[in-house]
Amino acid sequence: MVVLVIPACPVSGGEWARLIRRAVGPLTNTSDTPMFNRILKKQSATKLKEVQIGDGNLTIDLPFHLQIDREEDNTTVVRDPAFDGAIMRFSTLYTYDKRNPDASAATNLLLFTRMAKEQGRKLKRINNKVFYTYSEPSQQGDEAAKTHFWIIAFDNAIVIASCWLRQTTQNALPARILLESMEAAIRSLRLSRILYYEAEDEFHQEKLPLSPEHMKALDQWRQAAYAIARSKGRRFLGTDNDLVTLQTVLNSGAIEKTDTVGLEGLGVVFGDILAKKLDLHWITVSDNRGIMPALQYRDSDILLFAKDMIVKRIKRGEEVNVVELFNALVEYIRKMIASGDYSK
Repeated sequence: MVVLVIPACPVSGGEWARLIRRAVGPLTNTSDTPMFNRILKKQSATKLKEVQIGDGNLTIDLPFHLQIDREEDNTTVVRDPAFDGAIMRFSTLYTYDKRNPDASAATNLLLFTRMAKEQGRKLKRINNKVFYTYSEPSQQGDEAAKTHFWIIAFDNAIVIASCWLRQTTQNALPARILLESMEAAIRSLRLSRILYYEAEDEFHQEKLPLSPEHMKALDQWRQAAYAIARSKGRRFLGTDNDLVTLQTVLNSGAIEKTDTVGLEGLGVVFGDILAKKLDLHWITVSDNRGIMPALQYRDSDILLFAKDMIVKRIKRGEEVNVVELFNALVEYIRKMIASGDYSK
């Protein structure tokens, strides 16, 4: 699996309101107008919140009052807590050309265009996102409903966005605004600044030099990983060949799913390889979740919580292909660096 790179700017509250007003158009029910204007005024003044979708690699901007939940398959579910007639969902799929990683985006767009053509869909574009839309009847329990879909391609990912509307309330103003505001969500779609971290609604973060405590902890995690490798007759040598050793250890069954320290140790070794390849360094990060070590590119906003990259996947029951993950991250981070969007 590979991550998605979308260098786009978030939309402001005022821009969000403008897009909704343009999308909804003239209101046929004049009694809706005061409520509509109040909502727009609130949206213009309200700070939008960043919402991570998929594995947390992508971010969209949504109004702060919306409720965000995540299902087991990493689908992001969005609801208006004051209205139960509509539900938005965001899921992601990824393509990856192992023979030529740089061609992944072109391969993805080719497959996406072919799929749209076979289905008779008309392609549209917002900024640098290509997408098509369609609607179909659906059921939720005994209630008749309709689901609107937006299938979006960018780089080597496909984002599946949908908005379920209950038939009896699909013309209600909150439903229409939620439905038509999807354009603004698509426009704001971009690469997450922080990798493999599920942010809180109100996110506070401070980047600090690596503390003596974390320096010691990193060494302890490394020693745990070295011991696991030795138990299989292997050694970590500080080279790219350590990726093969990591894969051998994971495939051998030498480490249990419950061995959090050992798996985190493998993540630290994996981070060391990334650091050497990409000019990263370990720092201490303090945020809503606590204080933890992370990798940083120079003095930028590019952060990787490498310690957790392997342990989270193993505990989710995923098979980890170390080389594929490494190559995808290297490609991903290089694009972030080249974009210039994350430098100070």
